[in-house]
Amino acid sequence: MVRADLADCLSAISDNHSSLFKKGLGTIQGETAKLHTNRQIHLRFCKPRPVPFSIREKVEVELERLEREGIVRKHQFSKWAASIVPVLKDNGAVIVCGEYKVTANQAVIVDTHPILRIEDIFARIEDIFAKMAGGTLYMKLELSHAYLQLQLDDAAKEYLVINTQRGLYENTQLPFGVSSAPAMFQRTMESILQGLDQVAVYIDDIIGRSEEEHLKVLDEIFRDSRKVE
Repeated sequence: MVRADLADCLSAISDNHSSLFKKGLGTIQGETAKLHTNRQIHLRFCKPRPVPFSIREKVEVELERLEREGIVRKHQFSKWAASIVPVLKDNGAVIVCGEYKVTANQAVIVDTHPILRIEDIFARIEDIFAKMAGGTLYMKLELSHAYLQLQLDDAAKEYLVINTQRGLYENTQLPFGVSSAPAMFQRTMESILQGLDQVAVYIDDIIGRSEEEHLKVLDEIFRDSRKVE
């Protein structure tokens, strides 16, 4: 159970950084996702895939939401297009994903920025524990919609168009399913949170020896994360 005074401090910190907790999609400022591509790859344009009748309405609702929030926008013409793959969530909602493995990912030169392996994660945690001997508080922070907070540059958008029963849509944000997305997002988060020794980027664990130190680290993370608005 969180002590009342600690809860008050946490509330004060969140109030000071209230822009990070607003509804809707946040956007990382000053960063864009760029795709390095092999121009010799032939263009890939896929027709819209039939959507099962049982989830057709949910797909329509999700496309409307994505357009309303500016994540996608209607597009008239494209040399590249991926069919969509609706993914049914546990709560009954639908996620609309592009099947980029047969389109954009064929042309993308995969970003080689290192992603932590499981053994690297444990080594990082052990290193944090060694530095923060006696730590009593642990916290995991998770970004809402992750990749979608990273804007696409104009050149990347042409590869990530989706083809639906409602026509073509251009992505404005980095969608799931792009082969370089994990590495690009990892690099971006490391850049934002560089210098914070108590943070393991990717699993987002924060450790402090005391409540005061823990709150200080949390405030620093929120301050550095103000790049996301």
